[in-house]
Amino acid sequence: NTLEQELGGGRVFDVAAFTADSLNGLELLVVSAGTRDRLTPEQIRSLGAWVRRGGALIAELPSGEIARWCGLGGQRLEPDQAAALRPREPDPAFLPPREGLAALPLHTRLYRESPAPAGARVLAMLAGWPAIVARPFGQGWLCDVRFDFGLFLTATQQGRPEEDGTIHSRYPGILSPALESNDLMVDSTYHANAIPIADLLERALIQEARRHVL
Repeated sequence: NTLEQELGGGRVFDVAAFTADSLNGLELLVVSAGTRDRLTPEQIRSLGAWVRRGGALIAELPSGEIARWCGLGGQRLEPDQAAALRPREPDPAFLPPREGLAALPLHTRLYRESPAPAGARVLAMLAGWPAIVARPFGQGWLCDVRFDFGLFLTATQQGRPEEDGTIHSRYPGILSPALESNDLMVDSTYHANAIPIADLLERALIQEARRHVL
C-alpha cells in the first residue's frame, strides 16, 4: 500500500467510533467517498477545527459541509456510465511527466463538474474540469478529489505477475488463488504498461500534503 510505503503506516477509523480525540497526533487524514455521508455534524466540526489548526485533509468526492469547505457549493455529482475512461491533465509539478504515463486512461464513473475556488491550486484536470484541487484551510491544507478515486485504484491494479503471467494469492481467501493479471484491470492498456499510475497518484497526493503541513 502506497500510504504505508510513504508514511510508514497509518490508522483506519470506524466512523461510529471517530471522535475529536481520534485526531490527536495525526498529520494527514483521508476521508473516502464511502464515509462522506456518515459523519455526524459534531464529527465534521471536530474535523474542521483539526484542519484549521494545521492538519492535512484529503477528501474523496466531498459532500455537505466538507464540500463547502472545498468551495464546491451544491454542484451535483455527474454519473458517466457510458464513457468511463476519461482523459486527465495533471500539473507537471504535481505529477511529473514520464514516458508511457500519458497513454494511461483514468477510470471513473462518477465525477464533479465544478470550477476551482479562488486561491486554490488545480493539481489535475479531468475532461476539462478540475479533478484534484488543493487549498489552504486555516493553518492547514485541504485537498478534494472530484472523482471516485477508490474505484480508480481498484480498476488499475496492475499487480506483479509471476513468471507464468498469473498473480498468486494476491487476495488470499477473497478471490481466486490464481488470477490472470489482466483480470484485475478495467482496460488492457494498463496490462501493457509497466508504470504504476495508481501508486504514482497516491504518492503525489502524499508528497503534496507533506510539502504543506507534514
